[in-house]
Amino acid sequence: MKKLYRNFASKLVAVASMAAAVACSAEDGTTPPPSSAEGDSAIRISLTATAEGTRTTLNATDLIKWNADDAQKMGLFASYEYESRDYMYGDWSVTRSRKVYQSDRIELGENPKTALFSFQDSRADGDLSRNYKITSVERAVYPFTTEYATSAITFTVDGEQKQSAAGETTYGAASVPMVGIPTEHVASEDRKSVSCLMPMRVLSSIIAFYVFDSSQSYAGESVKSIEFQSEAGNVSGDSKIFWSDLPADGIPVLTGTRTMVKTSLETAFAVDGVTEKSQSSPIFMSVVPGSFTGRIVVETDKAMYFYPVSSPKTFERASVKEMTLNLSGAKADRMDKSAYVKPDVRYVRLVRTGNTSTTVTVKRSNDAAVGFHIFGKFTYQNVESSAVTKEEVMGGSVYRFGAADNDSSVFELQDDGSVVYKVPNNASYSNVTWGVIAFDKYGMYGPFKYEYGYGVGSTRPDVTSGFDYDY
Repeated sequence: MKKLYRNFASKLVAVASMAAAVACSAEDGTTPPPSSAEGDSAIRISLTATAEGTRTTLNATDLIKWNADDAQKMGLFASYEYESRDYMYGDWSVTRSRKVYQSDRIELGENPKTALFSFQDSRADGDLSRNYKITSVERAVYPFTTEYATSAITFTVDGEQKQSAAGETTYGAASVPMVGIPTEHVASEDRKSVSCLMPMRVLSSIIAFYVFDSSQSYAGESVKSIEFQSEAGNVSGDSKIFWSDLPADGIPVLTGTRTMVKTSLETAFAVDGVTEKSQSSPIFMSVVPGSFTGRIVVETDKAMYFYPVSSPKTFERASVKEMTLNLSGAKADRMDKSAYVKPDVRYVRLVRTGNTSTTVTVKRSNDAAVGFHIFGKFTYQNVESSAVTKEEVMGGSVYRFGAADNDSSVFELQDDGSVVYKVPNNASYSNVTWGVIAFDKYGMYGPFKYEYGYGVGSTRPDVTSGFDYDY
């Protein structure tokens, strides 16, 4: 297992002058830049991160890199103050607050390990406010999202990751979250100029998959994607962390919200002539740190390969774990795509009985479906604009055909094989919207379908159309 650089020695500089330039390397000291002219309340903040050329990229020594696309992806949590008064001749008082600043520019230095992030903000001096200044810089966060607030932050490990090609290492911004806390501060006397050292820390774990075909039985195939499906425990998704809950070292523990994560290749990886790991190229995947069982699914242009993970695999924070996947190996369960049938279920009816209950009936469309995820809710808003999401359905109730432990308080099997789902929290005089996703014995999912309506038994006609929506 290889260790990622955890301490991206960074510098953060708050500069009062919009025109001020900051140029420093990892070896520079924390000398504050010149303060602004008196009365100038514009501020500029710059963060110099030691990370190479093309962002969140893993090179041979597993360094995180940066690129120009990161210009607006760094967030900075800081406190500021300014003097204010309620009316022109009132008394001045100091107002203090916090804010999450979003970077607006990046400069890649001559040193390939250096990237300069810039932030800017201003509050012009006037009759009612003056002397806007930064008072402290508390932490940096990557990637910036609009979910950031002064009380909490949401870190995301994307469930759908993309890689240009095997061996290439460019990730989407949401794949490798980072956080940094300043370790040193130097400030000018007027606090319009602040410099601090900011180590950035990787929060996720990285898997490097090496796919090959030792017997060349499937030499004509090319890998399109790899998916990790966890039996228990989230491997991707959002982790909402309250600032007050951050541990002393400032490194939060990610929790995630999804039990699957997938990396798709924009250019498929051909296994022709690739008979061992040394001839393969890594396909990377960022995951929530933890220990997981489940399965790994490799999709090629012609087949699906299923690899069981029966013993827990541990993925440590800020580490790279290498895993080999042999298409001809004994552990691989191969399924030819030409014989594959995607699991599916269909909507039968929606019934509302007064204001006491609402049910949705679904039925298996083919034998490939061994179960389904379903979720329904009520809304007073326009039903089309408040349709359920795929994430809501995956987090909803689960039914497995033929299983003895299905929740009888939620599901009721009918004589014709259909299943009645009881929509929770029945609400009167409102629309109902619901969605369903079937799955097969391999853990592969069918189409995400959603519907909406008022239902038989309501005072308005049923406006559903039988799960015609397929996204």
